[in-house]
Amino acid sequence: KMETAPAPRRKHSSDDRNPSAPVFMTCVVATLLCFVFYGISSKREEETSDLAPAVEDQYVKKDGSHPNPIVWLSIRIGKQIFQQKIVFELFADVVPRTAENFRALCVGNNRSADGRRLTYRGSQFYEVLPGTMVKGGDITANNGSGGYSIYGPTFQEENFELSHTRKYLLSMANVRGPDTISSQFFITTAPAPWLDGKHVVIGKVIAGQEVVDAIEEEGLKEGAVPDKITIVDSGEVIDKKAGSKKLTPVSLTSERRDQNLDKRKTLISALRNR
Repeated sequence: KMETAPAPRRKHSSDDRNPSAPVFMTCVVATLLCFVFYGISSKREEETSDLAPAVEDQYVKKDGSHPNPIVWLSIRIGKQIFQQKIVFELFADVVPRTAENFRALCVGNNRSADGRRLTYRGSQFYEVLPGTMVKGGDITANNGSGGYSIYGPTFQEENFELSHTRKYLLSMANVRGPDTISSQFFITTAPAPWLDGKHVVIGKVIAGQEVVDAIEEEGLKEGAVPDKITIVDSGEVIDKKAGSKKLTPVSLTSERRDQNLDKRKTLISALRNR
């Protein structure tokens, strides 16, 4: 028998190719778009976030009720106004009456018996002791001799439950001995245990530590301040769900960045498993 020549090999058409190739390419393109999308959204989120560490990661009180108040001060040293604000969490779960005094003075809606507006706006940091504290809040004299609270000229301290254990704690000063708290306060720039039992710790700095450092750098050894350090504005941060206005953004916490990264990983994993 004559052997027939083998039939010529037919070239593959586009229909004969691996059918999974287009799916694979679609997944690759989708993954790349995913990275671009979340990269842009993360950047926008960082630029427009409402004081991210203060609002998004608020401290919840021990009894599970509303979060502690978050307030802020805007600072000018000489002619320089800092874009970053000093942001405080007030320990209303420990010292509610004293914390409310500081919060109200930041908001500035209260008035004294003679009609004077009670606010930190326009007051100064009148004394800076490098390595110890920065003092401010004398809203009547601006030199450490005055002050006024929302309850009257002075009021009694609630307790000394919290201690001056570290840097960046907010404390209300008993200026003239026991039970003389008014509007004067200080921020620690180092642990200060000798102040325990004399002055009342009411909060901590949760953002703007670099502004506190800049204030401290202005102080001379004896506490004098060559340039005026003024609180040009102040206020309270309200939870976004309650309709707060946007304030100067604070860089995102590492926890927030990790959440963004987890979003990307979840989406990529879902695409791969299709």
